[in-house]
Amino acid sequence: MSKFNWSDASEEKLLDLQKQNKTTEELRRELSQIYKHEFSYKSIKNKLSRLSGVKKEDRDIEEASKISLIKRIKILENERNKQKSLVSLLCEYFDQIIPLISVKSVKVAGHVKGKNDLEFHLLLSDIHAYSKIDPESTQGLGSYNFKIFEQRLNCLIEKIILFKEEDKESQGLNRLVIHGLGDYVEGEGIFPSQAHNIEAAGTDQVVGVAEQLASIFLTLLKYFTEIEIASVSGNHSKVGGKHAGLHENFSLDYLVFYIVGILLRNTGMKNIKVFVTQSPMLLSKRGKFLFLSEHGDAIKNYFSIPWYGMERRHMKLNDLYRQNIDYHLVGHFHTSSEVNAGQIMTNGSFPGGSNLSINRMGCSSLPMQKIFYFSEKHGINRTTNLVLDIFPKLQPDVNKFLTPYRQV
Repeated sequence: MSKFNWSDASEEKLLDLQKQNKTTEELRRELSQIYKHEFSYKSIKNKLSRLSGVKKEDRDIEEASKISLIKRIKILENERNKQKSLVSLLCEYFDQIIPLISVKSVKVAGHVKGKNDLEFHLLLSDIHAYSKIDPESTQGLGSYNFKIFEQRLNCLIEKIILFKEEDKESQGLNRLVIHGLGDYVEGEGIFPSQAHNIEAAGTDQVVGVAEQLASIFLTLLKYFTEIEIASVSGNHSKVGGKHAGLHENFSLDYLVFYIVGILLRNTGMKNIKVFVTQSPMLLSKRGKFLFLSEHGDAIKNYFSIPWYGMERRHMKLNDLYRQNIDYHLVGHFHTSSEVNAGQIMTNGSFPGGSNLSINRMGCSSLPMQKIFYFSEKHGINRTTNLVLDIFPKLQPDVNKFLTPYRQV
């Protein structure tokens, strides 16, 4: 029997006949009549098997692609609608709230002519306002809420003023520079159980902290002739974390200082300036020295302070910017330190010990923030940690226990 050369037309004819629910034998006979060729039963069956297999695969791939595309379009539409509704909600909310926040202008301090003319610098980070840390869940070593935040903020301002007044005759200290390093609010949705450890929603956190910071910055302006504030954002301020489907630069920390800037601008005070970035890092030139500020969550750590990771990060950023960074300022780790002879500085935090540090890492730092004096000619000197609270002293009770418990 001679071999039949199948064409696209003959294959289509075979499939058309098959759609009529004909048996393989009936298909064999009809095709034999049409093409004047004696097809075998086996040849028709094999051909149908190959054709149906290819066609089915094509149909499956096409159908899967359509379903995948439709799902993706719906996801993108939902994300877009979510972001639109969230942005609209925030705009409406802050438009109503900001006019209700009252911050008034103050009398600016006069210029002091000291023996030197140094700047006063403050690292401000890891406030975690509205975070709730329960002593019962932290062996009595950790305790934090908004009221404690206010107390520690007032303590910080008192100590800044104390240092300024004590050293102004010798050091000048007319200008205050505040390096905001992020995590001003606790945020929400960063980790699954966070809803049980916050005192307010994200929007209320933003307004409450912005009002507090704007007020204390104006208080400081009574003691400094000029204030500059430059801020980056932290990881806790990213709403819902990295899987929330929001823009990567959507940050509550950014909103905090954006509102602070508006509130201060509305006072008409020209001696205080606020700079805020949506980038994770901020590079600035002060005199002949290059400063880099970042929150620090990009530095990898595994339940310890990553000294080596900091050094690697510093060297990589030198390569990134093609410049030598003289001072690298970092928050995030809640531990004040100086690495590479002060070239890298990490700031403390307001809460001190937290659930994570105490219960999982087995460590707790005192709540503190770092200050230093700065000369545009000679660089940083007189670095100091301002401690905001004392460490709790655990004492045994009548049952001889030092840490919290319940008798049942």
